[in-house]
Amino acid sequence: MGKSESNQPLLHFAILHAAQDNFGAAKLWIERYSTLYGTSSTQELLAASISGAKSRTAAELIRFYKTYPGGSMIERYHLMQGGFAADFDFAEFNREIGTKGNLSGMIRHWVMRDKAAAWEAVKQNLASGDGENTRPFSNFVDGMVAANGELEGVRWIIGKLDELPKGQQERYAEILARNIRGEEAIHTAAAALSGQDRMEFVANILKTHQNPDTVFSALETLPRENLFITLAENWNADGLSIGSTTSYERELDRHEFQLQLDARVRLLTGALDRFAFTADERVRLQKLVDDSRDDP
Repeated sequence: MGKSESNQPLLHFAILHAAQDNFGAAKLWIERYSTLYGTSSTQELLAASISGAKSRTAAELIRFYKTYPGGSMIERYHLMQGGFAADFDFAEFNREIGTKGNLSGMIRHWVMRDKAAAWEAVKQNLASGDGENTRPFSNFVDGMVAANGELEGVRWIIGKLDELPKGQQERYAEILARNIRGEEAIHTAAAALSGQDRMEFVANILKTHQNPDTVFSALETLPRENLFITLAENWNADGLSIGSTTSYERELDRHEFQLQLDARVRLLTGALDRFAFTADERVRLQKLVDDSRDDP
């Protein structure tokens, strides 16, 4: 073992604590450590810098971003973990750093302190050049649900959806569907949406949820003429069947695969009992069930 290798644990320990207390003073040591042991070896040191900065002030975290430009997985992860100072000024950080910072990492915590200000930041983010990145909106939904409960969180967000930039309504609906689980909240969201937005939301509930009562509470909000096509196209969005061999299915444990398929089939057969389909629709839906069970 060379001298630098034998000194690595002690050097790492010393820089780790220095970075948490004063990342500016530790910067040269972090760069030296990276030269000696590789860039990947500095991830824990940068994480310590973030933890220390956010536990003090927004100004400190701003200084970190200006010293080490953001964008890595490590900084997003550690912003998501919380640990912000009680008086951390999220608005100041967002003004200074904007889309260069990882809004998605901290938005969940900002929501819990000031949802109106956090919402304005999400809207600005979606309207910016990074608008295709909907992760801040997803984490906003998550934070609202955590802070206010599903039902109140969903009601607030639904009332604000028209303020978001147009063109990604399908994605917004998908995010809502993935972030709420309760039957009442799902029914409330579906009923409050209209037109294509409701169709997209219900389709995503059907794709991502397995509890029949939860799914049916969303399906019940659809106009009768949309019920059959939505169910037929989305009940088994992954195309699960006994005889198919997609890469997705090959990766699944056989037992887990069977459980997923059985859950999908229960949804469709339950819908046949729950809703008043025409004779032709019932035949076509039953065929979907039968085809998924065939083993060629």
